[in-house]
Amino acid sequence: MFLMNSPVLPNDGVFRLSGALSLAAARLLIKPGFESAIGHSATAALLTHLLSVNVPEKRQQVRFACGDQALVFRLKQRLPEGFVVNDAAQLARIPYDFALLERLE
Repeated sequence: MFLMNSPVLPNDGVFRLSGALSLAAARLLIKPGFESAIGHSATAALLTHLLSVNVPEKRQQVRFACGDQALVFRLKQRLPEGFVVNDAAQLARIPYDFALLERLE
């Protein structure tokens, strides 16, 4: 299970994105051993608070094998060009949701 802050398709394959997961559903998906691909400190801090687990800041490229999944934290609006989120409180004011990204083939 990966934890990502964008529903990108990092490699070829057949993927399914199931969106608008509740916070409770997101918490159930994150279990010990998940792999963080959260590259921004404000996002890692907010997700640590929301998911009640330590989310390390770890800017990395991931590759999905068949059957791999990712819990995706998605901002529901595009930020203005040049806008920088400085802290978790500022990020929490931007509408967001969670989705599940799965590689099927």
